[in-house]
Amino acid sequence: MPNPHGSAGVETGPQASRRGLLLAAAASVLPAATQAQAAWPSRPVRVIVPFPPGGLTDGYARAYSDHLSRKFGQAFVVENKTGAGGTLGVAEVAKAAADGHTLLVTTSSAVCCGRLPPPASRAAPSCPMGPPLPSRA
Repeated sequence: MPNPHGSAGVETGPQASRRGLLLAAAASVLPAATQAQAAWPSRPVRVIVPFPPGGLTDGYARAYSDHLSRKFGQAFVVENKTGAGGTLGVAEVAKAAADGHTLLVTTSSAVCCGRLPPPASRAAPSCPMGPPLPSRA
């Protein structure tokens, strides 16, 4: 059976040149796309712990930060931001630039309980993570 694209299996004509052009364009973009992102981390990383120094969460954050510093060759600096049951530290991370250079090490209570609705006797505080969850009452 004869090859409809030519005798040697090579396409000829306008369709072949369009395909070749598209393939060449795609191939030329791929190396640029892989080099577009800088290596992470490109500067010291802040590790926020919303609890006081010396506790279990702080100890874990310091041990893991030391491991990450050795692995990536960049400083991972632990900062304790205490207060309001951990929500102050969580709020600082929520307000940080979304560049991956601010991390949070916490327990679930600091993240979940800060979004629960306050008792009816208090006004709802503003939360950087969004409005409080609705009450189930």
